[in-house]
Amino acid sequence: MTQLKKIDWKKYTSIIGLVLLCIISIILNDSFLTARNLMNIVRQLAVPGLLAIGMTYVIISGGIDLSVGGICALVSVLFAMLLQKGMGFGVATIAMLGLGLLLGLCYGFFVAKVGIPPFIVTLAGVNVCKGVALVLTDSAAVGVTEKVTLGIGSLSLPSVPSLVLLAVAAAFCVWQMVKGAKSGAFRWVNIVYIAILAYCAYLVLNSKGVPYMALICIALILVFNFVLNHTVFGKGIYAVGGNIDVARMAGVKTVGVLVSVYVVDAMLAALGGVLTAARLGAGAPTIGTNWELDAIAAVVIGGTSMTGGSGKLSKTVIGVLLIGVLNNMLSLMNVQTNVQMIFKGLIILGAVVLDKVTSTQK
Repeated sequence: MTQLKKIDWKKYTSIIGLVLLCIISIILNDSFLTARNLMNIVRQLAVPGLLAIGMTYVIISGGIDLSVGGICALVSVLFAMLLQKGMGFGVATIAMLGLGLLLGLCYGFFVAKVGIPPFIVTLAGVNVCKGVALVLTDSAAVGVTEKVTLGIGSLSLPSVPSLVLLAVAAAFCVWQMVKGAKSGAFRWVNIVYIAILAYCAYLVLNSKGVPYMALICIALILVFNFVLNHTVFGKGIYAVGGNIDVARMAGVKTVGVLVSVYVVDAMLAALGGVLTAARLGAGAPTIGTNWELDAIAAVVIGGTSMTGGSGKLSKTVIGVLLIGVLNNMLSLMNVQTNVQMIFKGLIILGAVVLDKVTSTQK
């Protein structure tokens, strides 16, 4: 009981919220816990996960990006067109990442050098991207028939390799627990992670394995989480978001950091467009509407402050899962998409209010 009293429960509000939402979903619909439904959630969360990674970087730096959905729409269309011209998956993907790089450089230039608020820059960006996508296709979808692309969007890693990856992750959690126990900093949350991994193993055994799209997202989460927490660039993002003037006086290359943040964000959105085309089997200029809302919601629910300077990518992942479970629960209950937007808006407002209250109490 003494150990429980010492726990700062404010740090785990997003995890507690996710658990409660899962319990509610189980009660309201029997099909929620089926392997097919949960693997479907995992596949559907790959693209929102990528967008949330980039949005976490941007918001920690003190900015915002309203264009990620527009980038996904434009890239999905251009990617499908390149495939129809006979270009392979790899070359077409690299070309789309290059487009994301250029867009990120443009955003970073206007935000960091010209001094235009990121809200305005990215709002203009979403309109340009959406407009170009609609003009190029005359508002029609562009089909994808390339086998590698369709395989990445629909197929999964076989069960045995998937179980090996889960075992490695579980072993890492056990090592963290042992290490923490020896140093007197035992983290009980690792027990939760191990339980989740065990259930994932059960799902893998009762399904076709882990979707390739999910593996791509998980790999990038691990990479960008390491960059954010263990590199000079990551520390620079926190410094710029905390106080850009102090960061500049401390020797942080603030312009470079801001530009890099928007480059990362736009390139991840471009990859999201590629994976969306792979999953849907088509590039569509009408996709991406309100996707930035889901990304921002996931970041804020994960505890990242909208004022910048604080936040963790690992907790953003919890936010992504919470939004995904909420969407799935409402869909299973046949709740209309427009009504779902109301729930998401209220969740964002509640998360921001909670952040404001907890920050003033520190």
